[in-house]
Amino acid sequence: MFCPNCGAQTVDGAAFCVKCGKPLPNTIPNNTVAQTNAIAGGTVQINQQVVQPIPQASNLFVTPPPQMVSRIGYSNAINDPRFASKKRTQGCASFIFSLIVIPMPLIGFAIYGYYFQDKMPMKEVFLTGAGVSGIFLLFYVVFWLKKLFSSDWEGVVTALTEEEHLYHRNNSNRTYTDRVEYYYMYVVKIQTTSGKIKKIENKSQNSFYYNYFKVGDRVKYHHDIDYYEKYDKTYDTHILCPFCARVNPITDDVCKCGAPIVK
Repeated sequence: MFCPNCGAQTVDGAAFCVKCGKPLPNTIPNNTVAQTNAIAGGTVQINQQVVQPIPQASNLFVTPPPQMVSRIGYSNAINDPRFASKKRTQGCASFIFSLIVIPMPLIGFAIYGYYFQDKMPMKEVFLTGAGVSGIFLLFYVVFWLKKLFSSDWEGVVTALTEEEHLYHRNNSNRTYTDRVEYYYMYVVKIQTTSGKIKKIENKSQNSFYYNYFKVGDRVKYHHDIDYYEKYDKTYDTHILCPFCARVNPITDDVCKCGAPIVK
C-alpha cells in the first residue's frame, strides 16, 4: 500500500509511514491485541493470525494409573533350594513318624500280654499286635506308592459347588441313641487336559481353594506337596502356603514357616 500523506510505498502491516512518519489508516501496531475472546480457553487473534489456546495445567500433568504387578505363569519357587529343603524335611518327619507309629500296636500288645498272660496267651498277643502293625505298614506303603507313581497335571476349574452332608453322632443324653448333624462340603471341580474330573473337597473351616478359585481358572497340581497352583495370580491378594497351610499376603516372598511363597 501507499502512504496517503506523501505517497511513499509502505510495508504491509506497518503502523507508520517510513518516509513521513504519519500514521497509516486501517492498521494496528504489532503489539496491540485486535480482538480477544472473553470465553476461557478461546482463541486470540493477533494481527489477523490465529493463536491456539494454551492447554490447562491439569492436562499437562496427568498422573498415570498405578501399574498392577503381573503374576501370570507358574511359579519358579518350586525349584528354590529352600523349597527342596522343606520337602526333604517334611519327608524325613513323615518317615520318622511312621517308624514310631507302625510298631506301636505290636509293642503295646506285647506289654499287655506280658502283664496279663492269664487273659490272653502270648502267641495270640503277638499275632494280634503284628496284624494291626501290618495294617499300618500297608497304609504307609500304599500312600508312598501312590505318591511315587502320581504326576503333576494341569486343568481348568469347571464348577464350584456346596454339598450338604449329614452324619449320626452319639448323644450324651441317653434318651436319644444318636443325633443327626449337617455340614457342608465345599467342592472345586477341575477338568484336566486329559479329560478327567478332579475334585478338591474341604469343609467350611478349611475352604480356602473354594474361595480362591473361580470358574475358568487354569490350575496346576503339584503332586509331591499336594498343592494346587493358579496360573494367573495377578489379582490375588492372599495365597496359601503348601507346607503349613497358612494364608499369606501375596506381597510376601517367604511364609513364616520359612517356605517360599508359590506365586
